Amino acid sequence: MKKFFIGLLKALGYFGIYLGAQILVTFVYVIAITIPVAVKYSLGDYNLMDPMVMGVYLDEVLQGLMEAVMPITILSGLLTIGIVWLIFVCRKKKITKELSLRKISVGTMVSVVVMGFGFNLLTGVVFSVLPESWIASYEETANATFVGEFWIVALTTGIMAPLVEEFVFRGLIYTRLKKGMPMVAAAVITAVWFGVMHGHPLWIAYAAVLGLVMVWIFERTGSLFASMLFHFGYNSVAVIEMALPETTPDWAGIVMVAAGVILSAAGVYCFLKLPKTEVVGETVVQEAAEAVIVTENTADEETEESTEN
Repeated sequence: MKKFFIGLLKALGYFGIYLGAQILVTFVYVIAITIPVAVKYSLGDYNLMDPMVMGVYLDEVLQGLMEAVMPITILSGLLTIGIVWLIFVCRKKKITKELSLRKISVGTMVSVVVMGFGFNLLTGVVFSVLPESWIASYEETANATFVGEFWIVALTTGIMAPLVEEFVFRGLIYTRLKKGMPMVAAAVITAVWFGVMHGHPLWIAYAAVLGLVMVWIFERTGSLFASMLFHFGYNSVAVIEMALPETTPDWAGIVMVAAGVILSAAGVYCFLKLPKTEVVGETVVQEAAEAVIVTENTADEETEESTEN
């Protein structure tokens, strides 16, 4: 029970850093956006007591904040990583070891990226059979979130989100929960936690499922890089879709279904053909070497005892 509470408190603590960084950066942006607008309305011939003027004023501030969602995500993510890295440095712990940032083979890299790409296409297929009202609500939320210049949205969605979210949810939260409870329970809690952070019901549903998939990838490879690359492959489809024209031909849906099935199957098949645990890193090599030395020393001692007898 003690391990359970320690693991839970550590997970909550790291999540608090992640959430706190977002709140802090958002607060700074709110001030930076509000001050120029406030000065503009204060120096101009505006009556802020007029409800219509006040409405325009608040809309202008809100619009500026919505356009800053992507930069806020990037900066808060970098701040989270920086704070956690500093904590590990102060505690004299290697962040690469604590987060299982181990090297993986090229085969693993390709298979998980392809798997992520295919899974996103299959998600689109599932969405196509859902009620239109659900999809309209989802698209409204997505459009309000992915605002700004294309390169900033692409950087945030394709690189920063996979990096930071895997760093926090699989690297910190899941591994801490797993130390105090069964692996399955830790995986489910982390997946639901990850899903809830995405807000919209549809987002929550598929993010939670993906959370379980990424825990599986993480456990099978023993490396956080693998789940990061799967996440990258999944999100990269959204980036590509943003770059495509809004109108697509009728046959595009058929191609998407076929590509989703083929890529998902190929990615999963190749991934399962790889060794279950693939750890290639200095730490593991050193541990193996130490094990050999211990074994040799034990053998020598047993030989000496036999000779004496």
